[in-house]
Amino acid sequence: MRETIAALKREKSEIEASGWVAPADCYVARYQAKGQKYHYWYYQLKWSRPVFQKSNKKGEFSRFKHLGKAGSQ
Repeated sequence: MRETIAALKREKSEIEASGWVAPADCYVARYQAKGQKYHYWYYQLKWSRPVFQKSNKKGEFSRFKHLGKAGSQ
């Protein structure tokens, strides 16, 4: 059990060292958008308060960050 906990702590440290990690109360949501002919699925990162900088406005923040279309990388 101790070895497993130690391995998980190491893995957590590696993930945190690799870059920005979303806060604990942040989650990925899937939503559907309707086009002219079809419905499309997208993913977004959501948080309870605005922390994601808007790409088109400096100094403004959003509670959502678009991650992309379902099936894309």
